[in-house]
Amino acid sequence: MGFQANGEWADHERPLSINALELLAVLRALQADPSFWRGKRILVASDNTSAVSYINRQGGTHSMSLMDITQDLFAFILDMEMTIRARHIPGRLNRTADLLSRTDQVVTTEWTLNRQVAAQLWTVWGTPNIDLMATELTHQLPVYISPYPDPRAFAVDAMSCDWKGMDAYLFPPWPMLAEVLRKLTTESLCLVTLIAPRWPNRPWFPLLLSLLIDHPITLPPLEDLIGMPHNDRRFGAIHSLDLHACRLSSDKRLTRDFLQRCRAASLRASCVPPPRASTTRSGRSSLFGVSDGVPIHSRPL
Repeated sequence: MGFQANGEWADHERPLSINALELLAVLRALQADPSFWRGKRILVASDNTSAVSYINRQGGTHSMSLMDITQDLFAFILDMEMTIRARHIPGRLNRTADLLSRTDQVVTTEWTLNRQVAAQLWTVWGTPNIDLMATELTHQLPVYISPYPDPRAFAVDAMSCDWKGMDAYLFPPWPMLAEVLRKLTTESLCLVTLIAPRWPNRPWFPLLLSLLIDHPITLPPLEDLIGMPHNDRRFGAIHSLDLHACRLSSDKRLTRDFLQRCRAASLRASCVPPPRASTTRSGRSSLFGVSDGVPIHSRPL
């Protein structure tokens, strides 16, 4: 991203309505570096419909404060020999603006896995072709799909894209896990390395088990296992997650073969998966879950 700006409102600006502040933010961003914008064609992507309307109509009649800001905005536009128009985007896609305006808050799409740990995972299952849910700050792979408009991203909104034929990496926000797993069941010829907590009481957990094609990998509970690259924030309760990397596919042949291997290993070794012992180095049980009566064990990274 070539230019970013953020800041705090002056005391006399704070009482303005949210609509006025959204429009004023556009003007302030342009004024932050006039030489950067001179002569350019500007497209404003805003989740505020009033700001979009006042820009595209070059004013309005419903708010005097909005009209005053619009006049200042277009005076600046003319002086800088620029053109400007605006389009509305849903607030959930406006994540870059959220990060710039809320630097002290947690934005769930910006958690990312420790890069050294991710590199170790690539040595186990190979390097995926694409990071399905990432941003310009968090992508683990050169090719990524962003949750919001990003000129560097391969596409926008992984949940609306076709995953057919992909070997993908996925680290979704936890509330999206059920939706992600349901989508995977509809995709053919797709392999996914998913980062997810072992939460066996969640409704989506049996579906996760049914999509496994290899033993899950227990991730080390490092203090910096999950962080936010834009502010160095770390996830504070890492032990509560029991985080795993899971190799998944909707290919029935692959899931059936894996379950058969687990069943055979269980019969041969009285439920102890070769070649690991029944507990990890941290002392936790290696039993990840039970699918169709078959115990599935995890292994350490």
